[in-house]
Amino acid sequence: MINSINDFYIDNFLSDFFTSLEKPSGTILDLGCGMQPYRKYYESRFSKIITADVENRSGKTDVMLTSEILPFENEQFDLVLFTEVIEHIPDPFTAIREVSRILKPGGTLLITWPFNYPMHEIPNDHFRYTEFQMERLLKNNEINIIRLKRRGNSWSILHTIGFQYGLNISEFLIRIPIVGKIFIPVSWLIKKLLEFSNKIHYLIVKDFKSLNPDKTGDGLKGVMGSFAQWTLGYCVIAKKI
Repeated sequence: MINSINDFYIDNFLSDFFTSLEKPSGTILDLGCGMQPYRKYYESRFSKIITADVENRSGKTDVMLTSEILPFENEQFDLVLFTEVIEHIPDPFTAIREVSRILKPGGTLLITWPFNYPMHEIPNDHFRYTEFQMERLLKNNEINIIRLKRRGNSWSILHTIGFQYGLNISEFLIRIPIVGKIFIPVSWLIKKLLEFSNKIHYLIVKDFKSLNPDKTGDGLKGVMGSFAQWTLGYCVIAKKI
């Protein structure tokens, strides 16, 4: 797997958050855990861990469920990790209401989602949310956004499109009948260069002020703000009232 700009944003966002927690305590739900790529960041920070998904991709998922019906008690969790899942849920209003129900008062929701991003996991790709709609959806369920991070700007989108074309070219080369095998080293090099370019781009743009607003909508006006009106997606820390 090659790390995209989105991958670098999400990974560093979650790494920074969990590293900031001082000691193991409380209960975490990794909702829509998939292959559990972020377990390495949270497993030493919580006294109880529950992983859940619609299918057991990792072979180690604790609970099979749909996000619209969560089989947990009210106010059971100190933290819910909900990353790159909300766009795949047919009824997000019920899902967020359920997340709010199982969170303790003062509990944390870590939620990430794509915005300018290609369709994926077809046909189970249903929505794209602006930061304004997500804030409204969360507030209607007694959850407030504490920190919002936009995943890049218009340059990041152009870079990502170029990245995808590069991947397609490398795949095309190795699929050429008979002679494709000779392009395998070239394809490998292309992929490594693409991943390196993604990391460099992330490091350059990640600290732009317009990408790290104090509240929803900040930094979107003016000439420089117009670049941030285009973003690959969002990472959010939110708290239940």
